[in-house]
Amino acid sequence: MLIQGGGYWRRALQAASGTGHCGIVELLLEHGANVHARGGRHGGAIRAVVYGANLNIVRLLLETGTNGNVPGKEYGTALQVAAQGGNLQIVQLLLEHGANINVPGNFWGMALLAAATTGHTDIVELLPDMAQRHGAQQRWDCPIKAATYNGHEHIVKPVLDKVADVNTAGEHVLQA
Repeated sequence: MLIQGGGYWRRALQAASGTGHCGIVELLLEHGANVHARGGRHGGAIRAVVYGANLNIVRLLLETGTNGNVPGKEYGTALQVAAQGGNLQIVQLLLEHGANINVPGNFWGMALLAAATTGHTDIVELLPDMAQRHGAQQRWDCPIKAATYNGHEHIVKPVLDKVADVNTAGEHVLQA
């Protein structure tokens, strides 16, 4: 059963997820709401709930098999949204459920860039460690420029400590 609608949320599951109504999310899921349905501003229920920062609903959706790596139209994946918002618990939960830190995003870029741009030190320090553990390649040139551009001195040091190349050139401070 696909519960469909229009407007900002596009679907009932996205609306309930994004506004933090856990009981309604459970009811919708019990009645067959499609956790993979896309549309609306956030592109899907998982990104809507991450934007709303409700850890319990994020956990519920992940346990029902939603794919957190599917990018939304505007803000990228659930991990990128959580990194930008500075929600360490949600970032950790998404990583535990297989979130890919190297998926390129739209507005915020990769999760590390999103965290560096918005000044979230705890996430900037967590993501590279996860990348190393899983053998992923992470680019450091963009995060160092983003942190520098935005005046996040507390971010610049941890990024430099992780071997960023301070001489990387680009046409714009946020580009490699």
